[in-house]
Amino acid sequence: MITTPIKTSFFIKKKTKRTDVSTVFFRMTHQDHSATISLKIDIKTADWDEHKCHVQKSHPAHNQLSTLMDQMRRNALNLQQDMMLRGRTPCVMHIKDRLTRAHSTSVNSDPTFLEVFDKAIDRKTLLKGLGNTPATIQKYKRCRAHLVNYLQAYYKRNDICFDQLNLAFMEDFELYMKTKGGCQHNSTMKYIQTLKTIFRVAKSRNITTSDPFLGFKISMRIVDREFLSEEELQRIISTPLPTRYMESSRNMFLFACFTGLSYIDMKNLRVHHLVKDNDRYWIRTKRQKSGVASNIPLLPIPLALIRKHHPDINAADPAQSVLPVTSNQKTNRALKKIAEHCNINKELTFHIARHTFATTVTLSNGVPIESVSKMLGHRRIATTQHYAKIVDKKVEEDMRVLEGKLRFG
Repeated sequence: MITTPIKTSFFIKKKTKRTDVSTVFFRMTHQDHSATISLKIDIKTADWDEHKCHVQKSHPAHNQLSTLMDQMRRNALNLQQDMMLRGRTPCVMHIKDRLTRAHSTSVNSDPTFLEVFDKAIDRKTLLKGLGNTPATIQKYKRCRAHLVNYLQAYYKRNDICFDQLNLAFMEDFELYMKTKGGCQHNSTMKYIQTLKTIFRVAKSRNITTSDPFLGFKISMRIVDREFLSEEELQRIISTPLPTRYMESSRNMFLFACFTGLSYIDMKNLRVHHLVKDNDRYWIRTKRQKSGVASNIPLLPIPLALIRKHHPDINAADPAQSVLPVTSNQKTNRALKKIAEHCNINKELTFHIARHTFATTVTLSNGVPIESVSKMLGHRRIATTQHYAKIVDKKVEEDMRVLEGKLRFG
């Protein structure tokens, strides 16, 4: 990494307007950033050479002060070189912090933002399965990758110290994510929430006292989720399909429509997750995304799909997949063809099946929202309530159709 060296200088500042005593300061400048350190040494203003930015040779402590000033300058440049060797863009605020902590001898003792971020990822990876899901770890890694790209694009660096993070930094990160990062509003907010979590970790460890989120509002927008109507779902069930591949993808999709399983949870589903209780088979599993238990009684359609592959469920290998599952990409590609074949004018994806289960299959048919939330494996019922709003919207639309048909009065 090629970078210009930091500029160093010394100057004095009067302690008060009415005194002739001044304090010596050390200033470092790099690009558009500067940092100032007090040497905590007072001298008479007349003993300072403004032209040379140095104490007069006639001063009794000239040699000692010269040694100290040279040492400050040398230490600053050494720290800059150390940061460059470690692949980090020099940060004068970070160097200031190192110079003002006499007990610290290593840059390692004052971690940067990405160093704290990496330790958080390592910790979550070690605790995977113990409150940290693979999806959470992947989210942190994606956020880190976006942050590095943002730093390189806006700051021409690979890392940054905590003292340089402020409200403008977060606002620019939001802008970057929504433009160059290719993220929608809610995804951007979730990534910023992750950064806020890293900041809380740094604060709890006394690494920083600043708060770049002061004045920044993290807000989520309600997004209308696509789902199939009862008539569209029936069309997918009954329409003959030309290939086995499309039939297999339809079976996967329908299984999810009547169980609410996400793609990854369906892929992970094994025969041992099928439990018979009171003459009914249940799916008893945990969501990979959240680790929350998901208990789903099997309706006739998904049970029939299972028995196509496992005629005797009790005799099946417990470790076998419940249904053959192809990649999500291939499945979604097949679903687009199925939508065209069934004359459905929606962008059919596998996740629409989960939304269809929540709306058309359960809530629209009077299943209590508490039961739906439990089957979906939601942590909070508020997450499920969004589907209820969609159902209310459908009721309103149905009533408008009814208004057009009524001829009373």
